[in-house]
Amino acid sequence: QLLRKFQGVPGGDSDKSGSFEAGLLDWLKEMTKDYNLDYSKGFKSDDIENGMAFLALFNETKPGILNYKDYQSHNAEVNCHAAIGAAEEHLNVPAILDPTDLANGDASEKNKVLYLSLYYNAHKELSSGDSKEELQRKIKEIEARIK
Repeated sequence: QLLRKFQGVPGGDSDKSGSFEAGLLDWLKEMTKDYNLDYSKGFKSDDIENGMAFLALFNETKPGILNYKDYQSHNAEVNCHAAIGAAEEHLNVPAILDPTDLANGDASEKNKVLYLSLYYNAHKELSSGDSKEELQRKIKEIEARIK
């Protein structure tokens, strides 16, 4: 419940059960719509667990760093390591998912949801154009003017 309240995600403001997770999944589908991925089993879908969804998401967020076409769905562990590592290095998304657990289908749905919500917020911050440091600087400027 706390995560739903404070993580700014699609569907996160509604009290409907599952809307938080559904909003995240809808965002993932929208971000990766050009990649022919299957999300029919929700967060248990093969394309999430084999890393292809996270590779596609990273490719959409930071194009040109990874070549999506170099990865195949049957190399799940390689894909998961690449996607989670790239997101941590280039987007500062904490690697709370173990790539091996994700590839083996052992990662919990809660951890996948949390990871995707952190990813969403990193993407939102990147899209806003202001880094965390820049926002903190602006806040200090405003506080100084108020005093």
